[in-house]
Amino acid sequence: MNNKPTTAEITLMAAGGVALLGSFLDWYSVDTAFGSGSANPWSEEGGFPTFAWVGIFGGAIAVLIALELFANVKLPTKVLNFTWPQIHFILADFAALLCISYLIAGSDQAIGFFLSLLASAGLVAGAIMLDKERPSGVRAAPAASPGAPPPMAPPPPPPPA
Repeated sequence: MNNKPTTAEITLMAAGGVALLGSFLDWYSVDTAFGSGSANPWSEEGGFPTFAWVGIFGGAIAVLIALELFANVKLPTKVLNFTWPQIHFILADFAALLCISYLIAGSDQAIGFFLSLLASAGLVAGAIMLDKERPSGVRAAPAASPGAPPPMAPPPPPPPA
């Protein structure tokens, strides 16, 4: 099994994992004279389910790439006429837009938000790189190892009678 990940695949898996991790950390933290509070996207105060989609999409992208690479799962070439790089790009863009909207509307952001923001930027960059690597949407078959015999040619057709 020679499934060496490409730069785009590594970027997507890492950014997806960080987006999922960041979604469980605090996105905002407030310390006032009346008390303190913090919340992550999975809590009602943190905007569940709206901002939880950042972690869900990041984790889904990472899992899909890992399954294709390491478990040899063959995904369909297209889903509803979209290639997989296009689907990854759509999900990454949506995650980035959610983070940007939280940045504009929110205040007192905490470490989980900043990790998710960087991860969503990494998802977008990785999706763009993946689209350049896989124009057809399908992962290229691994190249034959050096020194391996060439693939067998089909037998010649029988001579005409």
